[in-house]
This record gives sequence, structure tokens and C-alpha cells, in this order.
Amino acid sequence: MKSVTSCFNKALFIKNIKRFWPVWALYNIAWVIGMPLVIVSQLSSSFFGNASYINNYIMNNALYMGVIMNAIFGFVSALTLFSYLYNARSAGAFHTLPIRREGLFLTCFLSGLCWLFISNLFIFALSAGIELLYGSLSIGYLLQWLAMVCLQGLFFYGFAVFCAFLTGHGFALLVIYGILNFIVAIVELIIRFCASLFCYGLTSVSSTTLDVLSPIVMLFKNTSIEGYYDGSRYLDPVYTGWTTLLIYAAAGLVFTALALLLYRRRHSESASEFIAVPTLRPFFQYFFAFIGSLVLGILFYSVIFGFSSYDESGSAWPMLSCMIVGGFLGYFITAMLLRKSFRVFKKTTPGFLVYVVALAALVMAMELDVFKVERYIPDVNSVETLRIYGSSETLFFDDPEVIEELMLAHKAIIENKPANEKYARSGSRIYSDMFHIDYRYSLKNGKTISRRYDLYNVPGADKDILLMLEERFNTPGAVSDRMSDILEIDENSISSVGIYYLDHETPEAKVNEEYLTGSDAREFLQDCIKADIRAGKLGRTFIFYDMGSENALYDCFIKINFAGGVDYITVLPNLSSEKTISYLKKMGIEPAVAEYPDRVPYMDMEYRMDMEYSKYGY
Repeated sequence: MKSVTSCFNKALFIKNIKRFWPVWALYNIAWVIGMPLVIVSQLSSSFFGNASYINNYIMNNALYMGVIMNAIFGFVSALTLFSYLYNARSAGAFHTLPIRREGLFLTCFLSGLCWLFISNLFIFALSAGIELLYGSLSIGYLLQWLAMVCLQGLFFYGFAVFCAFLTGHGFALLVIYGILNFIVAIVELIIRFCASLFCYGLTSVSSTTLDVLSPIVMLFKNTSIEGYYDGSRYLDPVYTGWTTLLIYAAAGLVFTALALLLYRRRHSESASEFIAVPTLRPFFQYFFAFIGSLVLGILFYSVIFGFSSYDESGSAWPMLSCMIVGGFLGYFITAMLLRKSFRVFKKTTPGFLVYVVALAALVMAMELDVFKVERYIPDVNSVETLRIYGSSETLFFDDPEVIEELMLAHKAIIENKPANEKYARSGSRIYSDMFHIDYRYSLKNGKTISRRYDLYNVPGADKDILLMLEERFNTPGAVSDRMSDILEIDENSISSVGIYYLDHETPEAKVNEEYLTGSDAREFLQDCIKADIRAGKLGRTFIFYDMGSENALYDCFIKINFAGGVDYITVLPNLSSEKTISYLKKMGIEPAVAEYPDRVPYMDMEYRMDMEYSKYGY
């Protein structure tokens, strides 16, 4: 009889199922506790027993518990089913069987995949039976649960199998699989933080853009179950990540195919090697050097320099030193694992020196702004809106001419970097003189450009810059743009104008109220409030509060009330708002200048008025 080399071995398949049953038993036990038993508990409860709540739980369970379970058991399944690769004798024995490597791979891979899908079907059937028994079957949501956990399982299992063929023992698989599931998002956050130290004005943000390369982060952060409690019931939940999940499932199949390609070229002698693919070992050595530079480097920097003047001065040398030390540890520890020896320095030191030169060049390029990140200001024609945070209020602008004027102030801030950093490094800086200014450009293409600056109200540092900013905030065009919601009011749409002020001749300066209605209210709005705004007199803002400045505020405020009695707009008069204040004085109102910006009367007076009304049961 002619012998045949098999591509699938039924006996090995059954042996894998029987041999590794504890893995699947644990998987099923965890799911039984997390799904059917919880459903029984909820259906038995008078509060949680409604279908909308249970459906919401099923969908959230599929996302959060599903990702965690599949990430863990994908790794465990790959480790157990392909553990023969990690022992030279076992690998040799398996490879002498009359089964092609493709057959061995397919048999072992399907062993894990079949158990995964069968277990999910079992949990699905058990949950459906329980719901049917209680007369609350939601088959659609259970089917979505089944689809979600199966797609998640296909990705994580396929990815774990790929990592299994990259490595030569279980510890290496754990390290590579664990790191690759998170590392891109973590590295991006650290790079953003480091760049914020080197690049003047660059903000360190907590959001990331490469989440798709960190599967667990992507699924948890960028997909969700949309459904909320409206006070009486949970609305029908909807999963927002089906496209993402399908892409990941397809990626799992791609990783499986890549694992097979690696297996075809894998040497049996690679068992017990940290990285089983010789051509990839230099890559992983530099990869872990870079990870060491980032993770350990930022840790060393935070401990050693985190509370020094270097932390805010933008100096690259302390950070570079810490990154070199972190890279040293990452590079040589990986070299020891790859060579299975502590005697690695002689042969690998030249490679590390090359890495240090490349790292120093990259860091100094960022410090010297070779990539023009610090000096980048978007073209005014590409900007839709500009928000500035950090002054007395958040400022919003959408007039291109005003934005262009404020861009000139932004450019002046950047050009003043040497003076700013010189003062920041000095031991004489006072934090009470520090101002945080954030420029946030919203571009027409949907992107956002953010820059943040710590400016110092000190001659020789940033005092002139801050004064210029305050001046640019209060040009007639900037004030009109910022107060456009008032300028656009139709006088016929208002019901009244309320004027609230402090009577300083009474004990504790009682809050008084005056109202204008009809033609008087319309005249006051048109001829006083709007006229002062167009002239840049009313609606001014400040960086430095000075009682003698035209930006200072009076201890009164004006409410423009719209018909219907619900909506209103509040206006705080400045010292420069001549027409508005003149009208108030004709009414017999003599407002005083607010002593401090935190004593601007708006919140304080409203609170006092509420307390006064409460005496009468209002």
C-alpha cells in the first residue's frame, strides 16, 4: 500500500482535546459564572429582572469580559497546543511523525479553535435556555454575544499562535504577546510626553491615535455599548465596534497564515531560544533597547529630575542621559536572553554605541526643532476656529482677521522661547507669576492643533508677551468676534433687561434689581450694549487684573432675558464701557469697581439673591 503524508491527523486532534481539557474546563467555568448564573440572578430579581437591563448586561459582558477572557485563553491555548516547539526532544519527536508541518499546524490550531467555538456555543445555549425558562428570551442579543466573543477569540488566538512561532519558550511567548498587545499605545503616550519636554509648546495629551495597533486598548477605548438608563429602564444597547471587530478577526487569520509561514522555516534547534527566528533577533534587541529608553528612561527621569528646574525648562540633556541608561538595560538584558549568556558585552557593545548615536541624534533633533514642530503655526486659511484657554475666561474666535492677529502673538511667544527658558531654569522663578496659555486651532479638515505655554509675568521673561496678548484679546474686532452672540440678538426677541448691582449704602451691600422692558430695553441693548461691544469697550477680558485698567469689571451684571423666560445672556460691564455705564448712572445706579477678579459679582450676587429669596419660600 502506498504511504500518504497527512495534512490532518484525527488521532492528534482527539489527543489534544483530551490532554488539555483543564484549559477548556476553566474557560467554561468562568463563562458559566459570568453569563448564565448572572442571568439567573438578574431574572430572579424584581429590580434587575427587566429585559432591557439584561440585554445591556449581555452586550457589556461580550465586550469587556469577552476581551479579557479571549486575551487570556488565546495565550494559554497557543502555549499548551504548541508547547512541543519549546522542547528540542518534543519538537524532534513530533516532526518525525508521518504528518507534514502544515498538518501538524492545522491539527493543533483547529484543536484550540474548535474548543473555543464549542465552548461559546455551549454558553450561548445555556443562557438561551435559562432566558426561555423565565419567559424572557432575547435571542438577538445572545447571537450578538456569540458573534462578538467568537470574533474576539479568533483574533487573540491567531495572534497568540503567531507570537508562539516567533519565540522559543513559554516565558518569551508571555513577554512578546503581552507587550505587543499594549506597547504601541504606551509608547505613543511616552513619546508624546518626551516630545512635550523637548518641543516648546507641545502638549502632553492622554489620547492616542495608534490605538488600532494595541488591540485591547482599541477594543476597550474606541468601541462601546451605546445604551443608557433613562430613569425607568435601560434602552436597547447597540455595539459600535462591529467593523473594528471584523477587521481584527481578519487580522487573526492573517497572523495564523504568517505563523504557518514561520513554521515552514523554523528549525527544531530553535527550541528554548528567546526569539526563534534568527533574522528577527537584531530587530528585537534594538526594539527592547528602545522600550527600555522610553519606559525606564522616563521612570529614571521622573525620580531624579521630576522636581527640579529641568522638568519645566525643556532641557534635553537630563532626559537623554536617563534614556541612554534605560536603553543600556533593555539592550544588554535582551542580548543575554538571546545568547543565553552573561558574556555579551564584547560582541554587542559596538551595536549599542550605534544605538546611542542614533538616539542622541533623534533627541537633539527634537530639541533643536529640526522637524519644525515648535515653530509650526497652521495657515490662517486652514483654520476654522481658535480657542484660547488660560486667561480670565475661555476665548473663542472664528473671524479670520482676528485669528491672524492672534497668530502674530503666538509667533511672538515662540520667538521668546530663549528668554522664557532662561528664566524657568533660574532659581528665582515665582509660581504666582506663571500663566498657562493654550492655543487650540480647529482646522477645516477636522484636525486639532494644540500648543500650551507656561509664561512668566516678569520683565526679561514674558511680561511684554502677556501684555501684547491682552491687547490682542481686546481689539474691537476680537471683542466683537467673541461677543457675536450678543451682537446677533434681534431686539424684538428680548422680553426684558435685568440690572443687578450692590447698594453700598446699605449694610452688607444689599443686592438691588432694576428691569427695563419694551422700548427702553431695546434702546439700551442697541444703543449702549451693542455700541460698546462694537467699539471694543464692553466684553473685554484680562490676563492681569488691575482695578485702574479699562479691562477691570464693575460690581454689577446685566441679564438680557429672551421671550419665554428661559434663556438669557449675562454681560459684565468693564470700566471702559462708557455708554452702558452712563445709562446706568442716569438710572441712579452707581456701580463700584470690583476689587479682585474672583470677586466679580456675578456668581456671588446670584448666590446672595437666591439666599434672600429662600427666606420667602421661593
